Amino acid sequence: MTEDWIKNNLDKVKNTRKCQRNWDHSKQVPEQHIQHLIDVAVNSPAKQDEAYFDLYIVTNREKLKSLYKDHSWGFVVDDDQQYRNPQIDGHVLFFWARKIPETNRNAWVDNSIKDSQPFSRVWVNCLTAIGLSSGMVALTAANLGYATGFCKNHFQQPGSYKAWIDVLGHKEPCHPDADPNYQKGMSNPEWVCPYSGMDTTLIHSLNIGFPDESLEWFQNRDTQYMTSDPRDQVKGEVDCLSYPGIVHELDQDIIEFYPYSHDRDSNNSIDRPHNVRWIR
Repeated sequence: MTEDWIKNNLDKVKNTRKCQRNWDHSKQVPEQHIQHLIDVAVNSPAKQDEAYFDLYIVTNREKLKSLYKDHSWGFVVDDDQQYRNPQIDGHVLFFWARKIPETNRNAWVDNSIKDSQPFSRVWVNCLTAIGLSSGMVALTAANLGYATGFCKNHFQQPGSYKAWIDVLGHKEPCHPDADPNYQKGMSNPEWVCPYSGMDTTLIHSLNIGFPDESLEWFQNRDTQYMTSDPRDQVKGEVDCLSYPGIVHELDQDIIEFYPYSHDRDSNNSIDRPHNVRWIR
């Protein structure tokens, strides 16, 4: 292992910290690269080597464009002012949804199987598996020369969550008292996971592709922003809207997103305040 390999590997890791905010749609990602990234995703480590997530891949340009335009709002730039998340508009979108594995290899102290699905299994194990998988996919994509961008804003607008699961074909668990014939979306009454307290199993996405070389990675030419409908009376801890937001146009050609991970001038990565203790 050479010093050059070590530096190159760390550079690729640091590149995955950048959230790519623009894309060059004149290029296409080869299908063999997409398949390799899928193979990486489903072969990543997991607790007891069980399948703790479902994986969705979207490459349909029209679907991605529609999701980006109407259902990616959520990057807050000022009080009641937010941008779309343009990482959604990339070439290949990976989406992870947590699930209960069909197998069960977790046991209690008395060696009985954890059939009651405790919090550690339905939430912690799932998130750990998804984190490992998505990280390995991002690093592999970086080594293949692609830009990447993670996102979890898929619910800001009314109807956005339904739009996402319709495109993905994802089925949430159903409330025991709901119509047993429902196919997609949240049930009525609403299902809530009794262990995590969450009403969704969609976790996060990663888009992969070619950057627009005419822009910095944190810039985009979409100069629209959204404010809430006055009926929402937005103030305090509001994470999604009840009414469709109002779209406005900025009088400028380019918008910029906060480049938290790298210095905008030098492009050097910025250290984060992790506590690291090496016990020798």
